Amino acid sequence: GGVKEFTSRPQWALFARINEGGESILFREKFSDWPEQGRIIKMKGHVSSGETMKPPPIPELNQPADVQKMIKVQSPFQGLRLDGDNVHRGRGNYMVSKSSFACNRVHTTAITKWVVKENDNVLVPEEDHGLLYTGEGYIFRWAYRITVVKELEGLTPGLGPFARDRQYRQAKEREKCGLPEPEKKKKRKGDIFDSDSEGDSDSEFKKLLESGGRDRCAYFFWQGDECTINEKGATALMTVELDKEKGPQVRVVQGKEPPCFVNLFSGGMMLLQGRSESNSPTSLVYGPCKLYCIRGQVKTEALLLELSSQCRPYSSQLRSRGCYLLHCIPSKKIYLWKGSLATPAQCKAAQVASKNLKNRLKGVDLETVNEGREPSEFWKMIGDRNDYVSLLNETRLHVYTPRLFELSSTTGEFTAAEVLYPARTNDMESLPHYQLDLYGATQPAIFLLDAFYEIYVWLGWWPKQENKLLREANSTTGSAHSRWLRDKRLALETGLLYAKAVNRENSSSSSSEMTTTTTTPPPVYMVTAGTEHRHFTNQFPFWIVSEKIQELNCKEGKVVPTRVKAEEELLKYSRTKFTLQELKAKPLPEGVDPSKLETYLSVEEFQAVFRMTQNQFNHMPPWKQASVKKYVGLF
Repeated sequence: GGVKEFTSRPQWALFARINEGGESILFREKFSDWPEQGRIIKMKGHVSSGETMKPPPIPELNQPADVQKMIKVQSPFQGLRLDGDNVHRGRGNYMVSKSSFACNRVHTTAITKWVVKENDNVLVPEEDHGLLYTGEGYIFRWAYRITVVKELEGLTPGLGPFARDRQYRQAKEREKCGLPEPEKKKKRKGDIFDSDSEGDSDSEFKKLLESGGRDRCAYFFWQGDECTINEKGATALMTVELDKEKGPQVRVVQGKEPPCFVNLFSGGMMLLQGRSESNSPTSLVYGPCKLYCIRGQVKTEALLLELSSQCRPYSSQLRSRGCYLLHCIPSKKIYLWKGSLATPAQCKAAQVASKNLKNRLKGVDLETVNEGREPSEFWKMIGDRNDYVSLLNETRLHVYTPRLFELSSTTGEFTAAEVLYPARTNDMESLPHYQLDLYGATQPAIFLLDAFYEIYVWLGWWPKQENKLLREANSTTGSAHSRWLRDKRLALETGLLYAKAVNRENSSSSSSEMTTTTTTPPPVYMVTAGTEHRHFTNQFPFWIVSEKIQELNCKEGKVVPTRVKAEEELLKYSRTKFTLQELKAKPLPEGVDPSKLETYLSVEEFQAVFRMTQNQFNHMPPWKQASVKKYVGLF
């Protein structure tokens, strides 16, 4: 017992017992970092306030995507910003201020092109600037000038639509205030036009545009789909080395070219398969004819995309809402094929692209043919006319732009993100999306395609696992598979809700006038990768059937090609009870969660298999539940 006395301590030393939370000030002052609640500035809702913090709400993972956000009009084209200024589509005027009607006029002054060869870059002659190959990488130096003007259309100042609108408002203001009309200044020789002046000549204003502004440059490095990884890296490194001006550097991926890049070639861009050493516009390596898909809605943005031999027969790639170019090499003949439902803008851009090809090849004849009036040689070179879905006799109006959404739950909430066409305009785009938008996504992926009269839910594929043990273990089990089944169900529900929300009028028309109009929701179909129905692939400019992906999905019992109504597929998820044999089968029935197989047994069969009630099983620890499930073969 007792406290031991120390002679070294003074007689007035205190010995006391201190309880937590009741420390005296004499005790607390011995600590330099003792928190004093009275000096802490508390904030409502913060931990310092001492309030009980409510955890943030957990997103509901069983709710489909918000279709009201999906049906909103897609965001307009914003343009590309270089050095702090918007170059928009790389040509003409782009209004940057609605109050002052100020516009950025972009003018190209020079273009330089290099092709990357292993560890070197080779300068390309000017006549081959628009020739690109899918197996190579290129570097482009774009020298341009931006001049700020106050007209949106036309070089002559004071005559554009915004100027006339401004003059009208100024006249109304003068009339309201009782002010007289201003005297018109007489133009003297050598005077420079002001934005509000009038004139019948634009030569001096052109000089103003050419002399004003600042010289700038930007570097684009373009990489083809078949370009090797080493060449892709070398393209990026050599861009840095060539950029002596330290200008902006933009990576351009095949199929995602911005309008200002395509505009560099004034409608003369050609995208050929392979490499320049093995292919050319007149090469016979891929057969006696070449089929080009014509892309672009603007004349200066037209481009020719050569379809690979995997697209054969070429006749299956024709689309009534598109334009194509067939080059018969032996007969030196070019056919410009126009679909019956191709837009006027497409046809004008196709004319520019075909004329540019004719000028490049020299000595060839160009013939324009409309769908349904093709000569016999055309089908002899390309295939059977019944290989593609023709809309020549279609009675419905096809004035719409297909919309594509990627559906995913990676953020913890099932959402839809629209895939936008990088070269979109304010006009209708018939075939804005590529197959690569679907197949290039991280798999397994889910997309929703709105084709106006039909809505499709596209399901990707499970990437093949090289390890045999992992492939067998993860084929039908695991949390990833459970999420996939849940996302699939939510995607089908989203498609059905989207069809009801669009409230779309299905209009039928004849050659003379519109006959009927209905407001029934469009049908919703489900398609799977590798087994897509031809009506689905008809919404893309071309389609390559992948045998590997087709084989993966066909192992799961998919039929080639097919499309299933979403309502019928969704019924599979409404079934809640299965027999023991069905739950042991591989693959599992659609909609079954592999991590909760025991929940699908009936009460009687559960007791017969586990020899206990479901309540007794639920009260067991997780490790014991897993052991029992392994014993009965439901794990």
